[in-house]
Amino acid sequence: MALLAVTLLAVAVGEQPIPPLAVAAMLLQWLPVHPPHTWSDVEWIIVTQIRLPRVITGVFVGGALAVAGAAFQALFRNPLADPGIVGTSAGAGMGAMIAFVLPVQGTWLGFGLVPLAAFAGAMAATLLVYLLARSGNSVPATTLLLSGFAVSAVLNAGSALVETLSDRLREMYVWLLGSLDNNTGEPLLVAAPLLVVGVGILIVLAGDINVLVLGDEQAQFLGLNVTQRRITILLVGALLTSVAVALGGVIALVGLLVPHIARLLVGPNHRVLLPASFFAGAIFLVIVDTIARMALGGQELPIGLITALVGAPWFLLLLRRSRGAYVL
Repeated sequence: MALLAVTLLAVAVGEQPIPPLAVAAMLLQWLPVHPPHTWSDVEWIIVTQIRLPRVITGVFVGGALAVAGAAFQALFRNPLADPGIVGTSAGAGMGAMIAFVLPVQGTWLGFGLVPLAAFAGAMAATLLVYLLARSGNSVPATTLLLSGFAVSAVLNAGSALVETLSDRLREMYVWLLGSLDNNTGEPLLVAAPLLVVGVGILIVLAGDINVLVLGDEQAQFLGLNVTQRRITILLVGALLTSVAVALGGVIALVGLLVPHIARLLVGPNHRVLLPASFFAGAIFLVIVDTIARMALGGQELPIGLITALVGAPWFLLLLRRSRGAYVL
């Protein structure tokens, strides 16, 4: 209900405000309901072709990043883990920076060269981290974590080098801080099924994720194939992050803070935590995106700035209220 309310308000507000009741009536047109026609053609175009695809993108991106973050925090038993911990975000950044300086352009399935290169870079970086961390038939969590940090450091340095040598620094900077601008229906139709399937797989594996939090020895004692489950969660989480980055750029802190906020609200059981993280991430990113496009009137702020300014104080307030009773 909160997500529906936030979505409705986010679509209604903008440089040209549209009454929420009119927005609701427009959305009901896709159902076997025919409310009175109280909107203009211009308002219809604004809602259906500009604001609604952007808000729905925020729902999927925020939810996917939050679920991936919650899964990775359990997988590594590390409260500082986020969706980019295995090099995914750094790989996406490197791929996007290279695409910015290439003298070619093109689109595929509605995606431009930059988001496609970001997706490819994210998946390639995750695969590299996995291959570096693999030891025989096992993938130790500690080795995976350290490999992710090392690969991320190299890729971030490479991205910084490309930025330094390029004359498109401002465009690169905006992309690295995240933006939901210019998202149309076609990329969303391609990405949404992947995100839904990925989130669904992690929710189905919520019971196994609860067991992994106990540690490798306890999980094996309880009959769980630790290596197999770790690889599955790693790949699905990387897929969610890669698709989210392709849609919205590198949006920091959502995958780190939102799972903790959800955990403070509903507890550490991943059967409840993962769905709660999805809704909390969706609500959070839609609110943040609305603030980003409204704060300075006609000028849009990067989402990454708002996530830090809004998310961090909110998390500190919840953490303070928990009085030390917080459990990962």
